[in-house]
Amino acid sequence: MSRTAFTPGPWTIERDEVGEGFYGRYHLIGDDAQEIASVHGDPALANARLMAAAPDLADEANRIVSLLIIRQDIRKRLGRDYLHDDMVAREWMTALERIADRLAALLTRIDAAVAS
Repeated sequence: MSRTAFTPGPWTIERDEVGEGFYGRYHLIGDDAQEIASVHGDPALANARLMAAAPDLADEANRIVSLLIIRQDIRKRLGRDYLHDDMVAREWMTALERIADRLAALLTRIDAAVAS
């Protein structure tokens, strides 16, 4: 699976002393101490937190996609109507539940990143 290149995490947030509250300027700093981006305006801090969480969120999204690819591969290898086989159907449902759990966790992390 190809992946878009970006500055690896972790990313941290530094606040400028200019501006007040939501109207301040925040800088995202990469692991190499270089600025990745800056945000300002309303709500700059929430935007900065979401951006800082991007590397972890991208990794989790890639894990979810990998689970989907594995399930597709199993279906191709079976070469039959796999959903009519009770055992395979149970495995499929288990995999879908894992994917749903990972997506729910990802959405929770996004909410937490913006709120914290």
